[in-house]
Amino acid sequence: MRFDLRIRLAALLSCLLFAPGLWAAGGPFSAIHSQLAGLSLDPAQTYHVRDVRLARGDITIYLNDGVLSFASPVTGKVVGAVFSCVGTDTGDAEVLVMPPGRGERASLAYYTKSPNLDEHFKEAIFLFSDDTLHDVLRQIQQGVVHTVPEEARKLAPQWSEMLRNIAGDLEVPLAESLLNNDPPQLGLFYGLIAGQTLHRFDVIYQPHLEESVTVGSIVDQNNTPIFRVWTSFAPRRRAPPPPDPFTLSHFRIDATIHPDLSMSAVTDFRVTPHVAGRQVLSLEISNRMRVTSASISGQPAEVFQPESIRGSDEFGVSSFLVISPHPLVTGEPVQVEIQHTGSVIQNNGGGVFFVGARNVWFPHRPNDSSTFDLTFRCPSNLQVVSTGKLASDQVIGDVRTVHRVLTSPAEFAGFNLGDFESTTVDHGPFRIECFANRALLASIARDGSTSGAEQRLHEISNETASLLDQYSAMWGPLPIHNVAITPIPGTFGQGFPGLIYLSTLTYLSRDERPPQYQSPLMDIFFSDLLLAHEVAHQWWGNLITPADYRSDWLMEALANYSALQLVERRKGHAEFQQAMIHFRDELIKRDSSGKPVDSTGPVDLGVRLLESTDADAWRVITYDKGTWVMRMLCRRMGTDSFAKFLKQIVEDYAGKQLSNEDFRKLASRFMPVDDPDHTLEFFFDTWVYGSGIPTLALKPAKAQNGEYVLEQTDVDPGFAADVPVIIEAAGEPVVVKWIRSSSDGASFRVPRGAKVTLPAPEDFLYVKQAEPARFRNSISH
Repeated sequence: MRFDLRIRLAALLSCLLFAPGLWAAGGPFSAIHSQLAGLSLDPAQTYHVRDVRLARGDITIYLNDGVLSFASPVTGKVVGAVFSCVGTDTGDAEVLVMPPGRGERASLAYYTKSPNLDEHFKEAIFLFSDDTLHDVLRQIQQGVVHTVPEEARKLAPQWSEMLRNIAGDLEVPLAESLLNNDPPQLGLFYGLIAGQTLHRFDVIYQPHLEESVTVGSIVDQNNTPIFRVWTSFAPRRRAPPPPDPFTLSHFRIDATIHPDLSMSAVTDFRVTPHVAGRQVLSLEISNRMRVTSASISGQPAEVFQPESIRGSDEFGVSSFLVISPHPLVTGEPVQVEIQHTGSVIQNNGGGVFFVGARNVWFPHRPNDSSTFDLTFRCPSNLQVVSTGKLASDQVIGDVRTVHRVLTSPAEFAGFNLGDFESTTVDHGPFRIECFANRALLASIARDGSTSGAEQRLHEISNETASLLDQYSAMWGPLPIHNVAITPIPGTFGQGFPGLIYLSTLTYLSRDERPPQYQSPLMDIFFSDLLLAHEVAHQWWGNLITPADYRSDWLMEALANYSALQLVERRKGHAEFQQAMIHFRDELIKRDSSGKPVDSTGPVDLGVRLLESTDADAWRVITYDKGTWVMRMLCRRMGTDSFAKFLKQIVEDYAGKQLSNEDFRKLASRFMPVDDPDHTLEFFFDTWVYGSGIPTLALKPAKAQNGEYVLEQTDVDPGFAADVPVIIEAAGEPVVVKWIRSSSDGASFRVPRGAKVTLPAPEDFLYVKQAEPARFRNSISH
């Protein structure tokens, strides 16, 4: 049955698009907004087209035969069109997208069952700020131009409103491009395609982004529509991306937390333009916060904050625009002030609060680092703890005012709220503040006294001090000297610069936790791993930051593996082994579709894994597989070399961003000279950019001459990995031989009589195939 695009838009977009936003009437944005809201098909710009080709990055669209009706202009520029060939026998159109990398082809196949996109369609909506109009006119004018104004009048009742709705959903990027007068080569191109087999999906080309090609669709997830990315990548051929248009710095935030837990805040920061003539600042903030006004250098500025599915990500973060009254001048900083209100704090009862949107509660831009001057006001019976060194904390009447300052640049500034007890420890260069919910401490007080509760605070403080000492010795000093440990309801933690959110379960002993959190593995996590992991984030994620979403996993993996190494030193190898095997088992566990969780996608997909059908895939692949990648790299590099490698990362990238390729190239300098994959390119292709956990078995091929076969199953035919096979020959040193696995089996030869074994289960990510009794555990001849 033909997919009806109107059903999708009426059901999904009518309540969202052109939803109330904030802007100052009469400014430059107002004209764009009103004209987008009034888009209609233009009979004078409606054509019968044949063999029109639109190439945008690695997206190629063929309008083989049909009607293309352009929309009325917006501030003098045509930005939309509708294509239709419904009702014709020969009408057809086709879209082709071929992702260049293995991981992106696998991601596309996960959603579409094919590694390449080749979809025919009969209906589509296009929005653009590039030269699509001139591109089409140039092609059709090479033959006889067939203007068909009557077709526009036929299409208008069905399509004009839908075109306006889609334009409203893309109002932020369209307005930004139009107001900044982007040249055609930097313009947006968007297509909403009604595919014959894949139904509705979007193709997007944004040349100013590193990954300028995106294909995906809107789906319902937990009764909430989200945009699910099928594939996203940099095209094979592209011009160098334009320079970053501006940077943000010197943040000052004055926030008031009201008795009903709503927040009103004024955020003030410096903007330094790097590109001449730009008039629009594109910023991000939590969907739970509404921007109420803005000014630039003291002059009122227009603001537009829409409600949009395509403009919001999986964390509830959306873009908004601040429009300057005049173009900004390169190199001349301006001061921006934004007022915003909302609710990001949840009352869990008993003086326990949950702060949501912890890193997006204020206007910001991803990857910009800044100093922070933070002032919070809250009811006097509560305490606020935030990023930064405490400058003052005073109560006047029923209001508490807390002032904290972070002088070393950071990407994030978080805060926590509660009815807290606290203790402070000065340890070497660090001041360590430990906070706990008063109600929680009361529940663990022993014999009606507070000694047990106080002891718990001191234990966490002392443990934090010990961790800071060990990590500083391993990786070097931190630029911050104030670290606050604060509780958060839940089973997770989070590490901001100088501010750590620690699960309330970590404050409890094993016997005090709910039964489901009393297993040996849960005890390792809450008692040993979580605090060590979050303290490690002071280096991995704060001092050194990920270059993009694809390298986010590096920070989690480095923090987790570093914490697990400490567990091994303190508790012994058995607990380390138990944790690593648990991580492997989580990865090979079958999801709702019957596939291993690992098959959802490679670790470098980052937060895109949250969009998968398996709700737990992001956590398992990012943390568990990421830890495995570090373990295998450590074993391959050697423990001493791996430690030197981590220290070198800190020396080279402190205060900078680290990408996957940066990491790989630096790691290759510490590899053994005789390693067959000295550049680690194959290692990264297998474990970072690819998916798959093989089942392996060693079997004798020709026992009389010491020939064996490494068999591989339970992975795609193209999967291959370098497997460290251990060879022990009488009177000879133990040798590790790297065998490259394949689905056809890999043959190799060892000295006659040698014992041949697969790596220990905690050293290499694989599943050992059950073997006949005579070959179990090891094979020797």
